[in-house]
Parts: sequence; structure tokens; C-alpha cells
Amino acid sequence: MSMFSGPTEHAANPPETWKVVKINDRSWALTSKDGHSFATFPRKMDADMARTLPESFWRSMYDRETQWYLGKHVAGWKPWAEVKAEHERTMRRLAERGRTGLAERVDRLTERLRNEHRAVSSDPVPVDVIAWARWYATTYPSPTSATLSELADQVDGARAEIARMDGVLADLVAA
Repeated sequence: MSMFSGPTEHAANPPETWKVVKINDRSWALTSKDGHSFATFPRKMDADMARTLPESFWRSMYDRETQWYLGKHVAGWKPWAEVKAEHERTMRRLAERGRTGLAERVDRLTERLRNEHRAVSSDPVPVDVIAWARWYATTYPSPTSATLSELADQVDGARAEIARMDGVLADLVAA
């Protein structure tokens, strides 16, 4: 689990810059300075304690993430170098498959969702919306001409199979 998408974003959002934002009458959010929401709390006091107490879960998570980005071992986490190498391999594979724009598409979709959310609300963008945007953009990527050709071939194959099955069925009915 990582609070931020990389060491640069992590370093830009130390706990001293976190804010407590009222979401509605009974919810308060702990957010980074750029509006990334970490958690929600039923009382402002709970959110303030999570922000200020050194032993709070979110402060300790930030400290563990700092150690992780520095290359130190964090129990239960893959080493940062391994995660970074895995990400680079994935991006290389996507580039080889003609999908170099996928990372940019995820970023564009996430930014569009943030902007749409800001247009209708002053609340921070929920973390699950950002996670959904990343999932959606990687699960349903923009089709390429090769993808569309493959899809057309599959449709043609399915039509041929349906025609063949219609013939078999007609033969069975005639017999």
C-alpha cells in the first residue's frame, strides 16, 4: 500500500502540509495539500489527531513509505526498486504492444475526474475515484487499429460459426 504515486509526490506532501477538510455534517477527511484524501473520520478531532500525532496510523504509514522509497526494508512490502523495475517492465511491454499512451490516458482520465469533481464540490477527490480511474483506463484501453482488426476477425469467425450451426440444425430438423 502506498499513499502517493512516487517519491516526488511523497516528498512534496509531508504530514506538516496535510489538512483536515469537512466533507459533510458528519464526516471529516484527512487530505494532502493537493486535495488527495487519505481517510475519512466521523469527528474533526479524530482527523486532527491522525494529522498531528506522531504515532497515528497515517503518520506512521508516511514514515514507512519514506523508508521504502529510500530503499530500506519495510516488513510485508516489496522493495521499491523491485516495484519500480516492475513498473518499467510493464511500460516497456505496453510500448512494444503499441500502447505507449496508456499511462498518459490514465493521467488524463484521473485529471478529468478531479476537475469534474471540483466543478461540483469543494470536497477532496475520494481516493476510490482515483483508483477507479486507474483501473478503468488500464482495463478498457483505447482501441488501436490492430485491436479493432482482431475484433473484426473475431466477429467474422463468430458469424461463420453461427452459419455453420444453423446448417447443422437445419440438417437435424430435416432428418
